[in-house]
Amino acid sequence: MKNNTEMKSALDLVPSNLLKKLEKAHLSALSNPRTKTPEAPQKQKKVVQFPVWPEMVRGIPNSVLRSALFGIVRRGRRPYLERQELAAIDGVKIIFTGPGLDQADLDVWEECLHISRVNNIGNKIYFTAHGFLKKIKR
Repeated sequence: MKNNTEMKSALDLVPSNLLKKLEKAHLSALSNPRTKTPEAPQKQKKVVQFPVWPEMVRGIPNSVLRSALFGIVRRGRRPYLERQELAAIDGVKIIFTGPGLDQADLDVWEECLHISRVNNIGNKIYFTAHGFLKKIKR
């Protein structure tokens, strides 16, 4: 191992005129009120991700499966619910507005969760309609 006198720092390899320009740009940025100063606390973005499950499995929260959100709905016109509280397990409250959802809607939601399982919540996810419909066998 070389001793400290033989080793050059990374700054020794940078031309002095470039160092001067970098220092000037840094000082300019610090004096600019629109530039964040290093002392300003930065908000840490909380990363939330679904648990990752295998490709052949579909993950659905148990509280949703054991609720009346995706019920048995007759063919034809669906009832429209306006801020209706649906039956759910103890400790879970579901207030729903929209047309009644059925098992076909559950298939769509399952696939949406499945596609998003490997991404952080809030990120955009891209897929084709053809590929999506093929996955849900439609």
